[in-house]
Amino acid sequence: MTASFCKCIKLSAGLAQTISDMEPVAIFDSFLTALMVPDPDTARRYIAPNLQIVFTGGRGMRDPAECAAFNKGGYKWVKKKFEATELVAGGSPERTVVYNIGTL
Repeated sequence: MTASFCKCIKLSAGLAQTISDMEPVAIFDSFLTALMVPDPDTARRYIAPNLQIVFTGGRGMRDPAECAAFNKGGYKWVKKKFEATELVAGGSPERTVVYNIGTL
């Protein structure tokens, strides 16, 4: 059984200089991949201090370690199949919206 879901994650300006030249879609995919490992330390490289994560069901989280702890409590293993990652037109360096849709 697979579950389709969309995770809303707000990433803001202030990303580390080493990733400043990456495209928003690549940043988002790298962030989600690190969350699945789970590797919260690597995931933190892609976020700003005001990170806001809203999991399915409206569960709010502020740090990648919270995602890992939540998933560990309910899942033996988490691997999302990325079906589409889309960049919303009209973004800026300060605010860009990226959607990732997939299945577990």
